[in-house]
Amino acid sequence: MSNPVRGSGGAGRLAELYRDGGLRELRRGVRDYLLLDTSLPVERLVRNGTLAAGGVSVTLQTTTSEALWRCGGHGEQAVQADFVETVGENDTVWDVGANIGSYALLGAAAGAEVVAFEPGPRARGSLVANARLNDLDGRINATPYALADYDGEGMLLPAERTGVRELAPDGDAGDTVPVRRGESIDAPAPDVIKIDVEGAEVAVLDGLAETVATARVVYVEIHDGIDPDDVTDRLHDAGLEVGKEWHDEEENLIVRAER
Repeated sequence: MSNPVRGSGGAGRLAELYRDGGLRELRRGVRDYLLLDTSLPVERLVRNGTLAAGGVSVTLQTTTSEALWRCGGHGEQAVQADFVETVGENDTVWDVGANIGSYALLGAAAGAEVVAFEPGPRARGSLVANARLNDLDGRINATPYALADYDGEGMLLPAERTGVRELAPDGDAGDTVPVRRGESIDAPAPDVIKIDVEGAEVAVLDGLAETVATARVVYVEIHDGIDPDDVTDRLHDAGLEVGKEWHDEEENLIVRAER
């Protein structure tokens, strides 16, 4: 995958990004350039970093620039603080789209048992390593499933950043991963659910409807191209009301719904 800024002339590429998606796409391109294509080998200078939120702190392996960025909360510091304050001891958390484990680790450090759904093998490997690094592997069950509205297989599409890999029914390249409806998962029912699945949030909610209807709090990141009403209507149908909203660095809307 080519870099979003580098290529046929830096200024020309920036203009192209702006034409395609306005300031939002321009910000995304610049940020990805800084994360993925900087000449400074930050992974050689820093091996571990600290992620702190809501009075809880955890250590992340910072072997990539992206991981180092996540130590700073990757634009979701307010959400993470709210999440830590929401999770109680002995809660069960489902972290859907766990990536390298920011929310899973924070939830486990706050006293919860966490079921972390991360189909990407590279991201899941980092999640497991981070759990061990923090002595939280006994509290985090890292599963290889992508959640959606069907049971079967899907294709996790290639991407340079682990945090932007999208699930497709099929494809010519990527990782073939197991896909499950949330209702098909044999795991303790969640008190708190966090969903960040790069545009598959409606499918996840459709496959998780009965479980969402029993959860106390649900966080959903709503990505570009998804109608927020499609998400909030499903949360409302499950008996939840959206009480808080945030925007991350990419201007994606994150909602918190509670019973």
